[in-house]
Amino acid sequence: MENYNSLSIGKDKVLKPFDFKIEKNNNGEYTYKSYILEDVVNSSSVKAINFGFGDVESDFEKRNPNLSFLPNATERVIDYNEQQKIDVVKSGEFGRFYRFNFDNAYFKNSLIGKLYQKNNYFNGTLNEEQKINAKNIFDYMFYLNNSSITSLIKNEILNEYISLKSQSKNDNVIEQSINNFINFKNEDSDPKTLEEVSSKGYNGKFGRLIEGKYFLVKGDFSKAFYSKTNSYAIDQLKRNGTYLIKDFESTDLF
Repeated sequence: MENYNSLSIGKDKVLKPFDFKIEKNNNGEYTYKSYILEDVVNSSSVKAINFGFGDVESDFEKRNPNLSFLPNATERVIDYNEQQKIDVVKSGEFGRFYRFNFDNAYFKNSLIGKLYQKNNYFNGTLNEEQKINAKNIFDYMFYLNNSSITSLIKNEILNEYISLKSQSKNDNVIEQSINNFINFKNEDSDPKTLEEVSSKGYNGKFGRLIEGKYFLVKGDFSKAFYSKTNSYAIDQLKRNGTYLIKDFESTDLF
């Protein structure tokens, strides 16, 4: 069988279970803690998924300072100091999607997992080399969370959200449905065809063989990029995306 790479998510998987939440303030506006963002005040049709790790931190904030879902001063990841970055690395949780399960064998065998083991999971007093390693992991995960490959995953979640919303599902049902769509349930729930991906969901794995071909996500790849001028080849991303995650090369995803 052809060798291929995947990213697993769910109980006992490489990534802890995804826990999609919809959060609004008393005015019915989406907050920073919400995984789905909409500008309801300006009746905007623009929707976005927020994994809470730099997703909405950019010049966009300066142009739209009053939006309800912008992070406050303590939530802005881009402004973290050295100790805050080390604390994040020590926790293994980089926002809401990339949350490592330190006990998972595949994580331990990955390059990033070996870095954690080599540095005693960054516990205790760190020397200068360990601090540099921690900051490198933090930066890598920041880039990964805001990379093209993560935007593909976000696009799948967003499309599922829009579909559920169009069926007039309430927020609680939408949250549960999206979590079931993403997380591992059991071996019998693995999709065998593209149609089953739509009906069963991903069952906790991005990157698998479907009908004899490597498959990352089911959506329209061209819609998942922030810019039409993005020069990264879509075919390369489809073939090598999870490989680049595995081998600590997220800077190549831009």
